[in-house]
Amino acid sequence: MRYSLNSFVQPSLSQAVTISIIFHEILHRYLKDRIPANSSLLLKYKNEDETVLSHLHLFAIQKAVYLALGERDILSDVIKKDDLLPNSSYARTWEIVNSLEDYRSFLKELNGGD
Repeated sequence: MRYSLNSFVQPSLSQAVTISIIFHEILHRYLKDRIPANSSLLLKYKNEDETVLSHLHLFAIQKAVYLALGERDILSDVIKKDDLLPNSSYARTWEIVNSLEDYRSFLKELNGGD
């Protein structure tokens, strides 16, 4: 959210990307107690930093929602914004969700499947 607020000084973010940041923060609250304690995916990526681990399932949900809505351009803009953040953990998380794993694996795990 700080990045979005700083955009008042820097080139501004689009409304869609700013809304995605709010959605992202709401998802943190939603996922707080929903990620399985025995998550095989978190175990698989246990050597990643805490920021990556706390965003894997969240980014998978964001991706699923934007794809379901047919909003590939917004998803792309969100990923581009995250790639520009000083903390490279967001870019790493997107790399995992987009390339190293099928994002649906994270969703399946949230639904009780493994």
